[in-house]
Amino acid sequence: MSTEEQQQKQTEAQRTELDDLEAVQRFHDEQNASRPFVSPLEPISSLTDEFKNGSQSFVRKARWLGQRYKHLHRTRGDGDCFYRSLAFQLVFSLMKANDAQLCQRMYAHLNNALDILEQVMYDRSVTEDFWAPLRDLLSRIPGCTPTVQGPPLDTDSLLTAFNDAETTNCIVVFLRLCLSAWLKLNTEKFGVFLFALDSASGTGEPPTMDEFCSQEVEPIGKEADHLQIAALCDFLQVSLDVAYFSRSDPAFALPDEPGSGGTDGSEQMQAVDIVEFRIEKDASERLPGAESPRGFLHVGTLLYRPGHYDILLVD
Repeated sequence: MSTEEQQQKQTEAQRTELDDLEAVQRFHDEQNASRPFVSPLEPISSLTDEFKNGSQSFVRKARWLGQRYKHLHRTRGDGDCFYRSLAFQLVFSLMKANDAQLCQRMYAHLNNALDILEQVMYDRSVTEDFWAPLRDLLSRIPGCTPTVQGPPLDTDSLLTAFNDAETTNCIVVFLRLCLSAWLKLNTEKFGVFLFALDSASGTGEPPTMDEFCSQEVEPIGKEADHLQIAALCDFLQVSLDVAYFSRSDPAFALPDEPGSGGTDGSEQMQAVDIVEFRIEKDASERLPGAESPRGFLHVGTLLYRPGHYDILLVD
């Protein structure tokens, strides 16, 4: 087979792979009206089942994830899934960390975010209302505040809270506003990302940070991209991994790993790109509030498919 024929075959295979992925995502999008904001845990094997009659490349990638993660939470694909997933993992990680100082530090930082929001002219009486549901959840983690405000938070009650429309939407808006304020106050740091973008004005020039925030960050239902993820992790002082279920050469597969199955290729795996979002080592000095050990909270891994984020769990 000539090089040109090989390239054509590879291109056709990649196109089929993307079509399969988009078809599955369209099916899930059609179910969004009835899908919970955050679904109960599912075994990671359910991801393999989605693609078993389609792209074998994605089946191999799902198997690869299955060697590293045990469960996933599916989320409603409404454009807010990144913010909702990150918020869920933030509270879940604080709850599981059993570290009162770390929780106090995060609580104080988010409470002080109201001052940051005022700096960019957001009305405090409004932002306090959006902060309240997240504040109330954190205050239910033992040790996070002087007294536990309500029944101690556990996994079931956290899931219930995030499936309450008012609670989850307020949390999403609060994170969007915090992100917008952080970007505007740190334009020198994040402005370089804007040069690759086109302004909605059609001038061919990149948007200003104010334009970007008003068009891509603040509106409900606007999906998050690399800049939003990096900046929000920077603001929250958390680290995050994102596993990208993206196109790659479907002919490539990793050799069978121990315990992965037979040697006929039926259980082969294909690596998934994982992007690590990390923050500066000395960034904790910027955080006001309670004393805490140096280091940052790792909030786990999100699974990205075109236009959508779900939550991966190792346990």
